[in-house]
Amino acid sequence: MSLVGMSEAASTRPPFLASIIPPLSRQAHCWEKGRRLVFIGAGCRTLEANRQTDYAMRRNRFRQRGVREAFSLVELLIVMAIIAILFSLMSVVAMRMRTFSNNLRCISNLHTIGVALLTYASDHDGKTPTAYTLDSTQINVTSFWHQILVDNGYLSPRVLCCPSCPPYNYPKTGVSLQTYGLRRNSTPWENRFDPAFQIGKTASLSSYVLVADSINPVSNTQFYYLDYPGFSWMPNQIDVRHNGKANILFGDGHVQSLTPKEILNLDDGWINYALHAPAS
Repeated sequence: MSLVGMSEAASTRPPFLASIIPPLSRQAHCWEKGRRLVFIGAGCRTLEANRQTDYAMRRNRFRQRGVREAFSLVELLIVMAIIAILFSLMSVVAMRMRTFSNNLRCISNLHTIGVALLTYASDHDGKTPTAYTLDSTQINVTSFWHQILVDNGYLSPRVLCCPSCPPYNYPKTGVSLQTYGLRRNSTPWENRFDPAFQIGKTASLSSYVLVADSINPVSNTQFYYLDYPGFSWMPNQIDVRHNGKANILFGDGHVQSLTPKEILNLDDGWINYALHAPAS
């Protein structure tokens, strides 16, 4: 039977079958297009069109259920950029918090050293240890100020170093010379006989620099004493290391964070030539 005859026979089928099965002439017309077709109702569509329709229907169902579609590439790049910005901001905040914490720890260390020095002075006729002690020949060093305090139980070695400058921590064993700097009072002509700080004989204790953040310009580390001006061509100096300030322990036991200008304005001519920072 030809396609025309089949179409005429199909036209005589009951109406309910005609609504379900397309006429053969319609099928023949669709196949003559040379494409893969599917029947939808009484018509026909390409497979690609059918896939697009199915995708739209599934997407609508997902949206109705509250299911989100996958991120696009642009969205992923935006999220990554936001994460990078937040990470950089957090790094800056963490660095500032660390600097602030080190400054507070340094001030606390100097407070503790001040208590130890004043306690030692009260037990030794108002005198603190000198920067170093020489033997009978006045040549060899036998002990240092911080060593005397530690060995006699006045001080813990854990507070002898500023956490913002090398070596950061005092060694667990042995004696280190890289600590906060104690003021030396000897002149270049009598440097072997450094007089001790004596509370009762010092006029202005509140402005008398006793211990401070120190720096050795050669090694760029802390050093256990602060040189008297003119003692050497490159003296151990007060170091301005805490955001433009130096932490200083004064003769009356209080600690202050001062800028170079504030340090130079102290009523103490000794520090005018032993400051490791330009005045501002």
